[in-house]
Amino acid sequence: MSSSRWSGAITKTTPTSGRTPGRYANPSEIGEAIAWPNSDAASFVTGPPMTVDGAMTAR
Repeated sequence: MSSSRWSGAITKTTPTSGRTPGRYANPSEIGEAIAWPNSDAASFVTGPPMTVDGAMTAR
């Protein structure tokens, strides 16, 4: 997929403007979010749902 196809795709001003990365996630970023709950770094996390969308649904 060409990066120029998606450049500027997320430009709408929303209440989350300034907090979103303004790009789509890399596959490795999604993979890290999937693997993190099973790591020692998350040993005190007890299972809340985790939305991985770059703050696009935060309002």
